[in-house]
Amino acid sequence: MRKHVAWATAVAALAVLGLTASMAAGSSAAGSVRVIATGLNNPRGVAVAPDGTVFVAQAGAGGRFKCQKTPEGDQCVGFTGSIDRVANGVRTRYGAGFFSGGDRDGSFSVGMDGVAVAPDGTVYGIESTPSLHPQAFGPEVTAQGGFVFRVDRG
Repeated sequence: MRKHVAWATAVAALAVLGLTASMAAGSSAAGSVRVIATGLNNPRGVAVAPDGTVFVAQAGAGGRFKCQKTPEGDQCVGFTGSIDRVANGVRTRYGAGFFSGGDRDGSFSVGMDGVAVAPDGTVYGIESTPSLHPQAFGPEVTAQGGFVFRVDRG
């Protein structure tokens, strides 16, 4: 039994040594990191279009439009959710006016939480809801909450 434990320990040690060596080799040849967008408003999702353009879904900062007490605490709605487009080092607003819901100070916001780009370049976004009952926040939120949208620029 001791031989088996010693053998297993030796194999585990060699595996760790090999993993450490490969990580060290990989880190010396690692690429660089470059910031392509700053000043984002609760970024949630990133998608890259076939042409290399980067799209960023931003949940926004909630707001004070309408607040409701929920099991998670006060949830307030605003319309600061958006999708930005980053191409050739330039960030532009691609779609805006999506609701965002979160705490009164904007923390823990949900809203435009994901983005995807189809092979033909069509942009899609997914809107989360601030609670189990988005209708409590009014018709504007009900019309957006819990849906996947095709987002045309604007």
